[in-house]
Amino acid sequence: MSYQQDIFYKVDSLSLEKKKSILELAKKLSYEYHIDKLDCSISWARRQIDMSFEEVMKKFGDSCHFVVILRKGFDCHENKGEIGFSTMTGIDYYLFIYLTEENLEKIIKKYII
Repeated sequence: MSYQQDIFYKVDSLSLEKKKSILELAKKLSYEYHIDKLDCSISWARRQIDMSFEEVMKKFGDSCHFVVILRKGFDCHENKGEIGFSTMTGIDYYLFIYLTEENLEKIIKKYII
């Protein structure tokens, strides 16, 4: 079995508003999402938390690390899309949104290409 590299899309030049629109549409098209929290004063490991999408979106801003990725052969199965962000603050929050490859393509065509 040959390994295929993930595709990381260039998103640095996108406006904050466009990134927010991508996250909103990705959540609507997703089959799963989750939110992690990293508080190094408690643990060095991220932990999944119960926080609403609306609440984590309040933490999204210009200083966040934002990604749009096509995971190739993720978990040794089919490809899937991943869109999300990390806050890069003292206590870090991470949003992971998972989509089918087909739904990721819709977002890429609308916002990135």
